[in-house]
Amino acid sequence: MQRAPSSKTGQEEIQQGNPNCLQGLTFVITGILESLKRDEASDLIKKYGGSLRVTKGVNGKTSFLIAASDPRSTKMKRIEEKGVRM
Repeated sequence: MQRAPSSKTGQEEIQQGNPNCLQGLTFVITGILESLKRDEASDLIKKYGGSLRVTKGVNGKTSFLIAASDPRSTKMKRIEEKGVRM
């Protein structure tokens, strides 16, 4: 199923971070993001050291969940169970 991008895609300024500032962190992206496409968000995570750490599901190694306006309830339940920061 193809999701339509948000009407705000490309309207937010992307902040610059320090090199490898996300190294060792695992991110899960869920829902339709307001200002980035999912692949753009993944590329940013990888750019700052999260390479090969972007996953599709919440597990014990998840550091942060990037949740948009329509996250699936199963992921929300898992982040609550695991104590993941959102």
